[in-house]
Amino acid sequence: MKIVSIILSLFIVKIALAQSANAFSMETQDFSELRKAAFEGKDDCRGSVHANDHFVYYANKKALKVVDINTGKEAVIISTTSPITAIKSDNEKLFILTESNLEVWDLSGQKHLSTLVTHPHFSAPYNFYEQPRGLDVSTDKIYIAHGVYGVIVLNKKTEQFEKTIATQSTVRDLAITQGVAVAVIDNNTQDGFHGFALINLATQQVKKYIKVENVFPESVTIEGDTLLVGYFSTIWKYRTQDVLTQDSPAVLGRTVSFPAGPGTIIGKAYYDNKYMYACYEGVDAQGQNPRSKTVVFDRKSVSLE
Repeated sequence: MKIVSIILSLFIVKIALAQSANAFSMETQDFSELRKAAFEGKDDCRGSVHANDHFVYYANKKALKVVDINTGKEAVIISTTSPITAIKSDNEKLFILTESNLEVWDLSGQKHLSTLVTHPHFSAPYNFYEQPRGLDVSTDKIYIAHGVYGVIVLNKKTEQFEKTIATQSTVRDLAITQGVAVAVIDNNTQDGFHGFALINLATQQVKKYIKVENVFPESVTIEGDTLLVGYFSTIWKYRTQDVLTQDSPAVLGRTVSFPAGPGTIIGKAYYDNKYMYACYEGVDAQGQNPRSKTVVFDRKSVSLE
């Protein structure tokens, strides 16, 4: 019996060590490299991209490709009725924004959960400056950048409309940090305003506007104390805290060229701590023959560190 007890004890210790090793492996797993391997080099992208610790997602107009980062294989293709404008996920759900509505799926894209109306009083087809173009999610709300209509607030749990936050001109995208939604605004009204709108999430009101010289922002992304605004072929870099606290935050850098050669970013890029992931439409030396593909840039190579 004593020998059996010793063997059993050794077996239990072995299992515990194996579990500990697996846990350590998961903790130290480099998700950036897994994402890069799964994402890079696809020649059928035509829009925004997104990623998490399980999947990478990229849009091809009315189809969202979902790729498993552990296998590198396409997990599923989600077909939508309208072109996809933005993609977001939380710990449980995948949010797919289109030109006409918001679709909610499980993370893997295998199960459709709901389709939400993006505006309480209007419906698609929207013209270009009315379209929902960007979104972000907080613990309990979904915020949609809805063009000239401003920012639409939906209850994340009930999926019901809560409020419209009016903004100057056309809101193109937004990103949430420190209880504030930072929205990027384009100049589609007579006042010609373009820049940032800072929205206090507690009061759900615009607390400040910041005018910026450049026009037609496509996206805004916040990674810690780095804030990035995408303008097709240019990315402007700010310090997040400067945007939140200053009236005229300094531009820390402008990325105007990419290692993939001349071309433009299509839709919204995704960033982690190592890489920038994007759908990139490159052209030849004469600016002709556009071809798009998914690319991964080291953030240092495009001055976004």
